[in-house]
Amino acid sequence: MKEHLIDNHVHTELAYCSENMTVEKAIARARAAGLAGLTFTEHAGQLYFDRKPYWGNVWLEQGLDGAEAAHNRMPAYLELKREYESDFARFSLEVECDARGNLLLKPEDRKPFDWVMGTIHALSGLNKQTPPQQAHLDQFLFLVESMGKAGVRVLAHPMRIFRRAGWEAPEALFEPTAKLLRQHNVAAEINFHTNEPPVEFVRCCLDLGVTFSLGSDSHNLAEVGDFASHIALLREAGYDGELAEILVDTRA
Repeated sequence: MKEHLIDNHVHTELAYCSENMTVEKAIARARAAGLAGLTFTEHAGQLYFDRKPYWGNVWLEQGLDGAEAAHNRMPAYLELKREYESDFARFSLEVECDARGNLLLKPEDRKPFDWVMGTIHALSGLNKQTPPQQAHLDQFLFLVESMGKAGVRVLAHPMRIFRRAGWEAPEALFEPTAKLLRQHNVAAEINFHTNEPPVEFVRCCLDLGVTFSLGSDSHNLAEVGDFASHIALLREAGYDGELAEILVDTRA
């Protein structure tokens, strides 16, 4: 049964990577799936940057200084929020940090949202040609800590950045990342979108008392609320209690 589950990571028609998403249809899909609710978490970087500079990671080195005002679509996202937000459907943002640890989010644009989700979509110099180096691990932890200090509520797909670059997630990161999440009261997202979360990292989070957030990371309507793999992973990691006891309450 899903009546107590919330999908905390759903994209909208404003995402460059959307396949068939619309807010209205995603809400209907979530209701049909029997969810307790959903949270739209559009990429803040994609709302500030045009496609080419966003996918080229211009924001990593230049931060918001690299964004052009003509490409700002945050008002369009806020309009969706005004039209569709309810007790069932909430709105948030998925936000990167630049290389200096600054959230890619203007303070005035953060105010309308109760919470935001942090994410790591790029690391300087990480690629498919060379295995992750210590500098990449250090940068990763620096960004996790920066987001924690900035008050993000959830860390999206915590280790996916390495998988997307063609490498296994470095085990050396599991414990220090979990400790930072616990220290700053940030939930670890379980997310299978182009991702295979390491069960060892999930066990480490469980051992340290880190809470979790379930996210489909939907870019297609068929993905909304599909949590079979998420729950199976938690069971594989050794958790056999009530899910509500370890899931972050983003509605509180």
